[in-house]
Amino acid sequence: MKKILLAGINARFSHANLALYYLRTYTQDLGFDVYIKEFIINQDLDEIIDSIINENPDCICLSVYIWNTELIKSIIPKIKSKKGNCKIILGGPEVSYDPQRWLDDFQEINYIITGPGEEGFRRLVESGISLEGKIIESKNPHFSEIPFPYNNDDFQYLKGKNIYYETGRGCPYSCTYCISSRIDQKLEFKNIEQVKKELDIIIRHYPKIIKFVDRTFNAKKSHYRQIWEYLVSDYSNSGIRFHFEIYPGLLEKKDFDFFITCPEDLFQFEVGIQSTHDKTLKAIKRKCPWESIEANVKKLIELKNIHIHVDLITGLPYEDIIHLKDSFNRIYLLKAEHFQLGILKVLKGTEIYDQAAEYEITYSLKAPYTIESNKWLSKNQVKKLIVIAQLIDTIYNTHKFSRTLELLINLYKSPYDLYNDLADFIISDYSGKRSKVWEENAQRILSFIKSKFPKQETSILNCLRQDWDGHSKQDFYPKIIRTEESK
Repeated sequence: MKKILLAGINARFSHANLALYYLRTYTQDLGFDVYIKEFIINQDLDEIIDSIINENPDCICLSVYIWNTELIKSIIPKIKSKKGNCKIILGGPEVSYDPQRWLDDFQEINYIITGPGEEGFRRLVESGISLEGKIIESKNPHFSEIPFPYNNDDFQYLKGKNIYYETGRGCPYSCTYCISSRIDQKLEFKNIEQVKKELDIIIRHYPKIIKFVDRTFNAKKSHYRQIWEYLVSDYSNSGIRFHFEIYPGLLEKKDFDFFITCPEDLFQFEVGIQSTHDKTLKAIKRKCPWESIEANVKKLIELKNIHIHVDLITGLPYEDIIHLKDSFNRIYLLKAEHFQLGILKVLKGTEIYDQAAEYEITYSLKAPYTIESNKWLSKNQVKKLIVIAQLIDTIYNTHKFSRTLELLINLYKSPYDLYNDLADFIISDYSGKRSKVWEENAQRILSFIKSKFPKQETSILNCLRQDWDGHSKQDFYPKIIRTEESK
């Protein structure tokens, strides 16, 4: 019996590689020993390699994404040098749209499976890992025919991790920066009864969060409404949070009437706004105008019973620094619980990848292919925006500086002006690494205030103490905000 190891290298401990569970389940009737082993990218490289080799597999399958591409490039030759008779198979979005280049660069690779992968992997396993041709392209059956990926033993391993689940594949939209916009990403759904049964299996194990990875969960009214209603009627008191990526332009009055009935913290919505600039939205094929998006996102946030995560992407066409500042301020002032200022990734297989020359886009040739400049933003502007993005993540998104931010923003004409100034202040000694240690960020804010607004130092210290009181379980103040009075 051949031992086939499906190896996933994830970005964080809380993540799991859903694709591997599908591949294993889809081939479990073929009589091969197909099993999963997962790692995280910050593990020692030699530790990962030794762990793989010690399994003594006949075949190693590596799932390749933008977060682990460079690591896997280092792993491939080292695995082959230690276990030369072991076949190496790659799959995933990073190899699906340029497989020949990978084969040219790495002679050690035996096969690359492109696309969704289940049917291609099954064909390869059925052949005893001996198909002709190194690039395997196979059309999957309808998504409803792909079996539920998890078995009961998986949930013990997945305890404490996000549980990923999908009720449909593909996307109805054609956003130029997204792999899911491709015409080969056909929209397909499981039937509702099938979804309910599978959710029951997952929920029986009481994970903390179930993340639905449907690219636009609310694409089909008759589908998403039944699922939401089912979760509210049967699992309101489960203590589980359900995460969905939604497009706010599709929401109607009926949806908002339903949301009013939802228990607090049961649902979490990730809302991709990306830009508020109409010319930019048109260029990236986002059809709904900003005004409609804004109205619906405001309604969602005002409900206060659903966690809202909003996104803005830096580096999109026609969005210069003036328009980007406007988008930033409009989205920031929505006051969502989480605001992600993303930096455009130029991914192979997307339309914007093909438009790079037209838009004068330069980007890193190493994953994750982050934009460096374009026709509207200079390299220095993009570098600063990366720092601003990390300030948003460490100061705004942690909710540990709410009172302090309130005072700081009142010192400026707009939120963007504050973060721009703060980025200018810290950029000279910026290491590129974000820190979520409260004291470190508080020290940055204090140093900034002493330099820019020395008369506000006492007020900021008081705000920092209030913020510390609001989130910390400690019975003392950190040294940086401690005084004789505060003892």
